[in-house]
Formats: sequence, C-alpha cells, structure tokens
Amino acid sequence: MKISRVFAAAFIVVGLASASSCKDSGSWLAKIDGETLSIEEFNGLYYAQHRSVYHLPDNKIDELAADPEQVARNPFLDKQEFLEQVIRQRLVAKKASAEGFRKEKDLQALIETTTDSLVSTYYISEKYKKEIEPTQKEVDDGIVALNNNPRLDPQIKMLPIEKKELLVKQQLMQQKFQMKAREVVENLRDEGKVQKNSELLKKEISKAKDKK
Repeated sequence: MKISRVFAAAFIVVGLASASSCKDSGSWLAKIDGETLSIEEFNGLYYAQHRSVYHLPDNKIDELAADPEQVARNPFLDKQEFLEQVIRQRLVAKKASAEGFRKEKDLQALIETTTDSLVSTYYISEKYKKEIEPTQKEVDDGIVALNNNPRLDPQIKMLPIEKKELLVKQQLMQQKFQMKAREVVENLRDEGKVQKNSELLKKEISKAKDKK
C-alpha cells in the first residue's frame, strides 16, 4: 500500500467517525477524549519515531512505508496503524493520569530513565549525524561482504540491490552509532565528569543479599 493511501485512509476513517462533532474535518486528524490531534502533531510523532529506529530522512521513511515487506516487518510504518497506536496510548495514559498513577514513584523513575536514554540517543544521532552516516564505499563493501557470506539467508540473497543497500546501510549506521556512543562516554569520563561512591554501592548490594 502506498504511503499516501495509508495517510488518506487514516484521515478519512477518523474524519468519518467524528463528522457529527466537527464541521471542519480537515483541521484535525483525531479527537481523543476531548483532545485534538492535528496532522502536524501526528506527522511530528510519526517521523520522529521512525527516524529514531531507522536513522533515515523522512523521504526514505516514506519509501519504507510504501514497501509491503517493510510494513510487514514493522506495522507502525503504516500511518493508519500508527494513528491507532497513538490513540490507544493516549486513552490509557489519560485514564492513568486521572487515577493518579503519574505520581507513582516507580513510574517517575521509569520516565526519568527512559527520558535519559532517549535524550542521549537523540543527541548522538543528531550531533554526530555526518560521522555516523556510512560512505558509499562502506555500503558497497558491505554489500560485497553480504553476498560473499556462505551463511546468508537465501531470501536476503535474492533481494534486489536497492534493498540490500538499505539493509547494509542500517547495519552500518547502527554499528557506527554504537562506536560513537562509546567514544562520547569515554571522553566525558576522561573529563572527570563521573564520580562513584563505590563503598556505598557495596553496602547497598550487601543489604540486598542479606534480605534473601
């Protein structure tokens, strides 16, 4: 299914479902428990999510979304399915907030660690984008290595060259991202930005063992 058709289908479905409550259906994509989701906000969520997964520009994400094989691997490339996921999450999140769950200490801890992870990933991906981007020679060499792999899955071996190129590029970007992340962390450590109270940590570990 073409990405434009997916987009249109999502817009039409939501528009029909709420036509009786809004005359200007083109000004919003969905209304979720009284809150409006605009097309601009939706696209921002959609592309930010997939850029973080594939490390590709928006036009390349659109190409993935137009490929049935890619959508089969990741259903959320389908904008209609992605919209449904946003709706599900927001409905439950709003219910949880209304019942006071956002104040729970465990949830606050999870939000903090998840935020740190997302921010650090985004920072390295954006700040070192040019260094992480594979060169054409690296991609070409990767395709040669892929084709020469005796254990290569026959289905992958039969892929057209453009799909092999995308596969190799994603693998290389992931490898280069991990290398850059380690480099950044080590540089920050060398700058003396980390101090650990090892004795306190040992006591905490010992206390946990004593509880068993």
